Amino acid sequence: MIRNILVALDGSQHADGALEFALWFANRLRARVIGAHVVDIVSIEGSFLHDVSGSLGFEPYLDFSSKMREALQERGTVLLDAFRARCEHAGVDCDTALPMGIVANEICDQARLADLVVVGHRGVNEQFSTGLLGSTTESVARKSPKPVLVTPIGFKEASRPLLAYDGSQRASAALNMAAQLSASSGCASKQQGPHCRCPGTDVGIRLLGVCE
Repeated sequence: MIRNILVALDGSQHADGALEFALWFANRLRARVIGAHVVDIVSIEGSFLHDVSGSLGFEPYLDFSSKMREALQERGTVLLDAFRARCEHAGVDCDTALPMGIVANEICDQARLADLVVVGHRGVNEQFSTGLLGSTTESVARKSPKPVLVTPIGFKEASRPLLAYDGSQRASAALNMAAQLSASSGCASKQQGPHCRCPGTDVGIRLLGVCE
């Protein structure tokens, strides 16, 4: 049962799309949405800032890093305030988290309090990404203790879910989550092709539509 949905927020358009998906599912599942923005400790205490503060005549990590921390925390507070307003407008119960640390690690830590994690496929630093997913999204998808839904930048209501199934234990877990989302949100796919038995469940047949 999905009662708590965690959505990662970084102020990017991708995160905004992830929030739209999270709110859409939350409305249909009657779930609570937890908005998490991570104050990136690498941006505060990285070697680059150490070098810059030294070149500007500041004592490293004393003045410059504290001001950077305050600025990033203030930015996070603004993002979470906007998140609360979006949830209130959508009629969805919400909570917030503003941890500090390595972004992917903190999201995975917050995921322990949720049943589903929603992240955009890229983030605020998308211009530096070269792969299919942003580095943080890929790290979260690999390390998260809970199921992860990676969303596109543009929101569109889910109507016909597609499941990639290879019979493995992880695929079976994905099948279970897809079935919950599909049944609870009313977006079960139409069946295509003949009825047949797959190495899963009847719900899996309805989701996949066609079996080989």
